[in-house]
Amino acid sequence: MGLIRLVAIFLLIYLIFRFLVMYIFPVFVRWYVKRVKRRFYQHHPHADPSKQKKKKAQTRFWGNVHQTETKTGSQIGEYVDYEEIKEDKKDKTQKDKNEK
Repeated sequence: MGLIRLVAIFLLIYLIFRFLVMYIFPVFVRWYVKRVKRRFYQHHPHADPSKQKKKKAQTRFWGNVHQTETKTGSQIGEYVDYEEIKEDKKDKTQKDKNEK
C-alpha cells in the first residue's frame, strides 16, 4: 500500500511539473522578456526599431559596375602543373650506390 501511494505521489508531482513547464513557464518568460525589452527601450530610445525611420533599400556597388573582365595569366600568376613521379625500389638503390 505504501509503495502504490509513493508511486502515485511521484506521478502527480511529475504531471504538475510537466504542466507548469509546458503551459505556465512560457507565459511567464514572454511576460518577463516584454518587461525587460520595454525597460531597455526606455533607457535607449535610439535603439527602438519601431521608432526608427524606414530607409529606402539602396544597392551600393563598390568599384566599376561595368567591369566584367576577370584577372588572367600575368595578373594572377603562373600556373604550374605538377606531376607525381614514382620510382622503383631497385632504381633508387642503384642511384644511391652510384652517388657514393
